[in-house]
Amino acid sequence: MVLESALEVVCSLFDTDLEAVKTEALNLIAKLTKKVTTDNLGYLLSLKGNLTRLLARVQKAKDEIEKMLDEDEDMAGFYLTRKWHKNQQARSRDDVKDLEMMLEAYLIEMDWTRFIQ
Repeated sequence: MVLESALEVVCSLFDTDLEAVKTEALNLIAKLTKKVTTDNLGYLLSLKGNLTRLLARVQKAKDEIEKMLDEDEDMAGFYLTRKWHKNQQARSRDDVKDLEMMLEAYLIEMDWTRFIQ
């Protein structure tokens, strides 16, 4: 499913960005324990901005997923190829449940990204 692939890529990018910020922060903390300088403090402020922007992107993605979860008709619409089947309504309800479970799993993964910091 295209949506699942896209969410997988988005979560992977979030994880990569978070890991980069964490690595930089740990290196900076090591420098700051040896010597506090104006440059290091400026860099710390920059890292804080990077983390804030990353967390805002994660929250925006979560908000969009939650909007999708709230719209049953939109959720059913993701399964366009199954609309041709005779028992569309029954399948549609099952599809919506499957999609909800997948989206909720990605919400949990995004929460994990937010709270790992």
